[in-house]
Amino acid sequence: WLAGGGLALATMTRYEGWFYVAIWGPLALTLTWRRGALSASSATSTICALALPAAFPLLWMQQYQTRFGDAFGFARETAAIKAALEPANQQAGLLRRLTDYPEHTLRLAPMVVLLCCAAAGYAVWRRVAWWPLLALVGGQAALLVGVSAGFSNLGPGAERYLLSNVILLFPVVGAAVALAPVGAPRLAAASVVALAAVLLVPTTLRPPTSYPDADTRAVAELARRALLAAPAGHGPIPLLLPAPLADAYNASYAVRILSEHPDDWLITTDPAVFRAVAGDRHPPLWLRDTRADQTDVPDTQRTQQVGRFQFGWPTPPLSVTVAVTQLSAGDTLDARVTGLTPGEAVSAWLTAPTDTVMPFDLQLRADAAGALSAQLPLPPNAAPGRWAVTFAGLSGNSSGAFDFEIVSVPDGAP
Repeated sequence: WLAGGGLALATMTRYEGWFYVAIWGPLALTLTWRRGALSASSATSTICALALPAAFPLLWMQQYQTRFGDAFGFARETAAIKAALEPANQQAGLLRRLTDYPEHTLRLAPMVVLLCCAAAGYAVWRRVAWWPLLALVGGQAALLVGVSAGFSNLGPGAERYLLSNVILLFPVVGAAVALAPVGAPRLAAASVVALAAVLLVPTTLRPPTSYPDADTRAVAELARRALLAAPAGHGPIPLLLPAPLADAYNASYAVRILSEHPDDWLITTDPAVFRAVAGDRHPPLWLRDTRADQTDVPDTQRTQQVGRFQFGWPTPPLSVTVAVTQLSAGDTLDARVTGLTPGEAVSAWLTAPTDTVMPFDLQLRADAAGALSAQLPLPPNAAPGRWAVTFAGLSGNSSGAFDFEIVSVPDGAP
């Protein structure tokens, strides 16, 4: 039950855990049966414990089947994304798909992988009692590689998928050293530990800095600091990257993580979408890669160049309030606007529940304090529902809106 609960949590974190469950369940059941511990009274409890970690993967697939008609749709979607990121992988043959993950893992940590694999081979040759662990690790690796090959699921980051297998083989290294025909097994063990330290500690102390690149790290840190003062509930932060997005995939991922706001970004390669979000949704900041196809930038208070990125702070929205939020058609809407430039000309319009825009033909101008009080006549035939009034400064390029409700139509109105 303890192992099943731990693996259940693992399946909710990374899908590599699914393959461990597929091997662990039958393996643990076999061991229990061989040791004579699977009695009639304990069979139900044992099987439930072994099935526990399969609950989340089965629920995930059931939901995909129910919602999208394809239990393995998530795997096909992932494969399509990876194919877009590295189009050459779409033509990869079966041998390439089967060797891609092991090859990348070996390139990432060749000495550690070779050490663990040599220890595993030696343990098998000496027929040690560690075979269940070897079966779990090797079986998971084979199943992960086989399923991924079946979906042609190759792409960036392949080297990380088998790292858990390498880590789980470290105890086998200890077992192999203990079995080695050497006169000083403790000295041999200390030598292996020292070798592992030589291989791993330098990387830990001086991690690679080539990913992400310096520009991305710098702009992500600037965004992190800027967002510390951002108001709660702000709109999505637009990030414009060059097309195709696959070329800038690493930068988009790194900015989301290093800014410590992974869910706040809207990543796009479309300049029109970028301008619409930056100009109309009032995000606290925006960011664009200058290599993207963009001739101008949204209206901003100021910008800053950070390597190949341009960082912008948009003009803050106007503050709009209305005296009464529930009115009838034909009533007068009393609104107040602040944040304008003193003496600035202002335009105003209504947005109906159908998204129809109705401009006011009025001459509006801010006072010396940058404020405006306006009485706006509502249409006599305005339909009940949720409406919005929007004000825009014509020189400061700032705007603001306020929602209100029309609850009734006067008698006799069409």
